[in-house]
Amino acid sequence: MIKFQFRKYIFTFGLATCCFCCSSALAQTTVVEAEEGYPATSAEANFQDVGPGPSFNKDDLSNYDQDADVPIYDMRGDDGVLMDFRPSGLTFLSPHRVLVCEENDQQLHIFDTEGRRYRRLNNPRSISQPRYTGIANIESNKYLTVGSHYHINNNVRFVWARSILHNYELRGEIFTDSSADKNLDPEFAWRNFGHYGENTKDPLKVEGIACDKAHDVIYFALSHPVNSDESVRILKAPLSQVMEQRKKISFENVATNLVPGLDESINELFVLTDINYIPGKGLLILISSRTPDERKAGTSQIWFLPEGASSARMIADNVAPGNFATGIAAISNGSNYNIGIVFDNNPAQNDTPSRFLFLEDIDL
Repeated sequence: MIKFQFRKYIFTFGLATCCFCCSSALAQTTVVEAEEGYPATSAEANFQDVGPGPSFNKDDLSNYDQDADVPIYDMRGDDGVLMDFRPSGLTFLSPHRVLVCEENDQQLHIFDTEGRRYRRLNNPRSISQPRYTGIANIESNKYLTVGSHYHINNNVRFVWARSILHNYELRGEIFTDSSADKNLDPEFAWRNFGHYGENTKDPLKVEGIACDKAHDVIYFALSHPVNSDESVRILKAPLSQVMEQRKKISFENVATNLVPGLDESINELFVLTDINYIPGKGLLILISSRTPDERKAGTSQIWFLPEGASSARMIADNVAPGNFATGIAAISNGSNYNIGIVFDNNPAQNDTPSRFLFLEDIDL
């Protein structure tokens, strides 16, 4: 893959001009090599790429530069493109593998950074089926997933879909027996905080989480409610209080001054869809847009809130038009960072595969 020279191109012609450009390597047969700690099965060793990702029209890319070629990959498995897969969050396991949660079932999945699924991870026990909306790494090999905490009718019978925080621990590529054996239930804490309940005007919709273990902080990203100034709402709280399942948690609002605008391509507002904490640096914030019926996606933006700052700045605009971004994660690459983004395109309804984008050498 040709590296995306972020500073050089983002302000020249925008990320959109390269997100649909597919590397010729996508059309070639790929032999999967095992990484340390992740031995490849015989099936993986013989894995063949299912073909190129989405095509693009060069007539629409007047500023296209081959040096900025960043392919966006269809998410696929041994049998081809996954047409029932709806990714909602991810975190890096290694420089070239990511752990992905999705909305369709309570299982997690391991993909490489070219969109190929290596493992579908079965839970060690039967658990209530959550609608996962985000995932974060809380310490080495330990992960926390979050449910949506939301239903438009706010009926108690939907509480199973919104009161989920599951602990997962990986050994190699297998969950430990203790994984997902405890459902952390923040419902009462949210109610005590005043966000959702029988008469609330602003039901809580959590779209992502991020953890700063070193400073005992957990962040919750909300698509709504938004703040009174219409900026996105991100709450932070002591991670220890959440893990202890306290009924009163010290939530604080994180100032971002990020007011999502209107995506004129589909005439819909941008909404916050995920966050990722980069240790010692700050928060990545992902916003995206699509129509209420999920038939048409607009584009996405990446924002960055530096540690200690109160105003986020945009670092990428017009990301992967026609795809709805739902998850973002970063991993260090020397002094810079590599960023992975998953896109939920509701493939069963729209016949458009969910996709993965990998950006390299991003200077924050």
